[in-house]
Amino acid sequence: MSSMRNNALDARTWNETPGTSHLVQNNYGGSLGGPLLGKQTFFFLNFEGFRQAQAQTAMDTGADCTEAGGDFSASGATVFRPIHFPCESQLQPRVAGEHQQSQTLRSEFPNNVNPGRTT
Repeated sequence: MSSMRNNALDARTWNETPGTSHLVQNNYGGSLGGPLLGKQTFFFLNFEGFRQAQAQTAMDTGADCTEAGGDFSASGATVFRPIHFPCESQLQPRVAGEHQQSQTLRSEFPNNVNPGRTT
């Protein structure tokens, strides 16, 4: 048995240009069987294989000029300090009845601006 599929009849994704897609998929195999030592014993062997090569389309966004400079105030996300400073951290209070330890809260940059990255 053998079957093959390639990208000749496949549809393209919305951001894929002609000629950039690549798909080769092969399913193959075979079986063999017959009698062994008389009429009540037999053997049967089976093999199946699968091989696929496919290109993947990826899309990513980068930082704009203000974010590259360290100003994340327009991004809508809170930016935290990557280094833990024990003197600036706060402990999250424990809720009565819960059996968990207190957790350290991370400190965030004021106004979402990294002062070490301003231009």
